[in-house]
Amino acid sequence: MLRRRYGARAMHALQNYGEEEPAYNGNAYTYSSTYHAGMFRLYAHHPTAPTTPGGRPEYHMTQIKGFDMLSDQNAGVDGMKYFRNARDLAQRHRDKFIQEGNARARRPDALLVDEPEAAEVP
Repeated sequence: MLRRRYGARAMHALQNYGEEEPAYNGNAYTYSSTYHAGMFRLYAHHPTAPTTPGGRPEYHMTQIKGFDMLSDQNAGVDGMKYFRNARDLAQRHRDKFIQEGNARARRPDALLVDEPEAAEVP
């Protein structure tokens, strides 16, 4: 679950790059899958706004579809199609967010994010 949260968090960071406040629209832009004992499941992940002031966002995982890959050939083919389509959709989202972030960074009034200074090693 942790790695899936990283993906949703990274996508949300791309989506909000250069913005003063992060926006939460409840839409999933990150997908994952599991395969165990012949069952393939596809999930969508999305963050929601913190429930308390100064709190952290919450991350949600929702099953999109499941396939018994061993039941028949069609189930296996359908499962692979869903996987490929989710992967392609995530790539389109990622490319769009990068493009939008780059456009915001090029604006003359773009907010510059200060990098924390590296700790000096004696």
